[in-house]
Amino acid sequence: MNTLSTPLHCDYFPVCSGCDFQGQELTPPVFSSLQDFFAKEAPNLEIPFIYQEPQGWRFRAKLAVRGNSNSPRIGLFQRGTHNVVSIPNCPLHHKVILKSYQQIKQTMIDFQITPYDEEKGLIRYLQFLVEKKSQTVQLSIVVNVSQPTNKLHAWIHHLYSLGGFHSIWLNFNTEKTNRIFGDNWLLCTGERYLQEKFGNILCSIHPACFVQAHLSLFEHALSIICQEALRSKKVCECYSGMGVIGLNLAAFSKEVHCIEINPFAKQCFDQTCSLLPQEIKNKVFFHPASMEKSLRLLKTPEVIVVDPPRKGLETFVLDAIDQSQAEQLIYLSCSTSSFIRDCGRLLKSGWSIEKAFGYLFFPGSNHVETLCILKRN
Repeated sequence: MNTLSTPLHCDYFPVCSGCDFQGQELTPPVFSSLQDFFAKEAPNLEIPFIYQEPQGWRFRAKLAVRGNSNSPRIGLFQRGTHNVVSIPNCPLHHKVILKSYQQIKQTMIDFQITPYDEEKGLIRYLQFLVEKKSQTVQLSIVVNVSQPTNKLHAWIHHLYSLGGFHSIWLNFNTEKTNRIFGDNWLLCTGERYLQEKFGNILCSIHPACFVQAHLSLFEHALSIICQEALRSKKVCECYSGMGVIGLNLAAFSKEVHCIEINPFAKQCFDQTCSLLPQEIKNKVFFHPASMEKSLRLLKTPEVIVVDPPRKGLETFVLDAIDQSQAEQLIYLSCSTSSFIRDCGRLLKSGWSIEKAFGYLFFPGSNHVETLCILKRN
């Protein structure tokens, strides 16, 4: 049994939808499904469960904004409703997020900035990303307009003047949709890229790009990937985001190809590469396209890395992996159910499990991140 030295306790539980359980026992129920799968398919394999104390772990947070200009509510939706639960003192949030939360709420009242109410209002969502070195927040404000107003600019520049912000961005989303971000971004003040070191690579991060919220546990997973990846091989990283894994593998690989459909990821990749030695730049290639249009890139690599969204690997990607020349497959999964489905398919087509790790990236939730190293029989 895995237990915390300090029990996880939150005053907003269970109304807030952020956590599924509380207390000292932290192993999510879904981990037993993962254990059952590995017990059947790799009975001699030990599956480490890796976690840290949960207080203050979250470096990245997306929060909804509702209420009114005299009493804005900033937080997560109550489970099964459109009601936002304010969470000003969430114990999982980094202390810098907690401070900026208070600054945002108070200045919204001072400037009479209206929250969104599903039809009208201005502020829909906030995204916080903490830069470790500077202990400042890259803040993204999702607004229900297509152009910034003078009042909005005045509020943002006052907010930035209070200190603690790396940069403040606007994202414009006027559609009546559950999608958080629109397509258009505007840097209002501060630096364009937040910089964070992952492994040996100093990465440049645009707010439209995905970053793991639990940085230290992702660092652990990244170190395992770098330790286990075959040396002097051609590598292809699928669903690569900014290419964090691929760029770290480049130091000891023949060449690395990264595939990602998010157009902002290419900007981050190029900015990150501009700071790298020429011998690394010469070995890394970024392909801004969908996986469906990039299957040719899976034919020749000897190592394939996949880090798909929760839906897992598409059938055509699994087919391409089966038909590839790959000797090793590194699978980082954020969904236990899709991982079990995909891994079961891979095992039937000639792959075997070498090592596997379970990670508690989201303490308090029924969620496990799985890192699995497979080899072709």
